[in-house]
Amino acid sequence: MAIRKTLTQYWQSKERWKYSVLTLITLLIATGFGVLFDTPGVRQCVTSANLDQCYFLGKTLWDWLGLIGVPLSLAVLGFVLQRQQQKRSEALAKEQRAIAANEEKEEILQTYFDRLSTLLIDKNLLAIAAKIYAPEDAEEVSVTAEQRELFDAAVDVTRARTLSILRRFADDSQRKTSVIQFLLEAEIISKVKLNLSGADLSGADLSGVDLSGVDLSGANLSCVILSDAKLNGTKLNGAKLNGAKLSGVYVIQLSSDELISSEQGSPDLSNADLSNAELFNTNLSGANLRGANLENARLLGTNLEGAQLFGANLSGNRIWGDMPWKWDKKSFGEFRGPNLSGADLSYANLSGTDLSGANLSGASLEGATLEGADLSDTRFIRLRPAILGNIMWNEKTVWPSSEEVAKANNIPEALKQQLGIE
Repeated sequence: MAIRKTLTQYWQSKERWKYSVLTLITLLIATGFGVLFDTPGVRQCVTSANLDQCYFLGKTLWDWLGLIGVPLSLAVLGFVLQRQQQKRSEALAKEQRAIAANEEKEEILQTYFDRLSTLLIDKNLLAIAAKIYAPEDAEEVSVTAEQRELFDAAVDVTRARTLSILRRFADDSQRKTSVIQFLLEAEIISKVKLNLSGADLSGADLSGVDLSGVDLSGANLSCVILSDAKLNGTKLNGAKLNGAKLSGVYVIQLSSDELISSEQGSPDLSNADLSNAELFNTNLSGANLRGANLENARLLGTNLEGAQLFGANLSGNRIWGDMPWKWDKKSFGEFRGPNLSGADLSYANLSGTDLSGANLSGASLEGATLEGADLSDTRFIRLRPAILGNIMWNEKTVWPSSEEVAKANNIPEALKQQLGIE
């Protein structure tokens, strides 16, 4: 039954024809060798092991090599030379196509620059924008309905052309960078308030640029380099930032609702590099930060409620220290630690992290590393208790009161003995 089942499966498989043909070829070759060996000259050659006595169809081995060997060698040599020539031709054609594609992209980019420059100059957009977005305390300037309509239409055209060219350069991070640099240098982003929501900026190098106040909600910022960039008030709700490099990025968000809205979703920052980032009063509630690097980042007032921080590196986080200016309570409110309530910190590296005053109610710290972490004045429960199963700590870990720690779930027995929790 097993053999029958195996044969049935073989016959129903897609490989049966290939194996059947190979079997037939093998049988034909074996039959050919059998017929050849049965020829008197070949049999005598094999049994005597004397090449001079080898003959087939009245010709010796040397005669056959002269008749077949030389033409066969020439045929093989010709085939090899032809293949080499074909490879060189294919490589040359590929290079020419790449050059043509590059020239076409450069022409498209230059056309984009020219058309936007013409639009700015002919329609005097920057002057109209200055009137529309004039500060409240500035002298009153009038904007006619015609100017307003012209401005709105020009901005819509600029946005449409920008999104279109960014899509065409989907795999060209260098030209994406050129597009954004042009928009910044021409002050289209800062003065015209160009909306870049939904834009594809993946892989672009935007290090050191000032994107303060820019609407990047829903944008594709995966693998973008934003090192040392300024993102004050930048809207990133729903943006995709997985794999992005934001080391040293500077963010101070006065109105956290502008960064993330529940309607548009939270940003994807999985595997992002946020080392040494300045994230003051930033709302990252519900953000995907799985595997993100937040080493030595400053999270003063940062809201990470419900954030996914599984396997993230938050070691050495500075919450209170080295403030770049005097803290203004009127503008920013009282000092407070980060809100990590409900956050998934499973197996996160929190070594040496300053979490003093943090809200960890309902957070999962399963398997997290807390060696040298400062958890003084931390709240483990408000609505739900934190989970402390399988955590790692040492003598340098600073804990809140034993009464506060006792509110958590799955407290390791060693920690209970250390803190005198019954």
